Amino acid sequence: YFKHGNWIHSGNPIRKDVIQKSDKSSAAAFFNLDPQKPILFITGGSLGARVLNECISKNLPLLTEKGIQLIWQTGNYFKIPENVTTGVWAKPFLREMNMAYSCADLVISRSGALSCSEISAAGVPAILVPSKNVTDDHQTKNAQHVTRSGGAILVTDNNAPTELINKAIEIIQQPDILKKMSASLLQSAKPEATETIVNLIEESL
Repeated sequence: YFKHGNWIHSGNPIRKDVIQKSDKSSAAAFFNLDPQKPILFITGGSLGARVLNECISKNLPLLTEKGIQLIWQTGNYFKIPENVTTGVWAKPFLREMNMAYSCADLVISRSGALSCSEISAAGVPAILVPSKNVTDDHQTKNAQHVTRSGGAILVTDNNAPTELINKAIEIIQQPDILKKMSASLLQSAKPEATETIVNLIEESL
């Protein structure tokens, strides 16, 4: 889109505390979870994502049966179901994102620019479900960029009700695949984006 030579790919600035990861055991303990069992992190942002919440709510018994634990950030407009049991941390909002990234084996998320940047920098394998209600379908483009690196899988909003949970269960039970996805994300991430931008501004001034 821009002419050759007049732009620099800096990456998206993210807060350092988001990717200052703790060890998995202490991070899991923060959520009252067992670090020896798979942990799935679901986030739809502060407002939540209806399709993600509905998929998780509908499949809670199946996920529990498979021994998968959840960190479930629902957003403010979703009522947390009453059948939430041990092994499920569910709240409308989560400030300690670094803790979630530190112990999650897999994350399910929308694919806004910040979410994709954080997931990549944290190196957490992801299933990305782009929102349909955004300008120029930019979340799909974001998700496609991350999936090209091999670090994520894209599931469309329309297909999520039938595909999302089955894919999550399949992937989270394969440590070798998770390890490859994580390495791909870290290789393509740009955690130094803030420093890059500040240095360029200082040089220009």
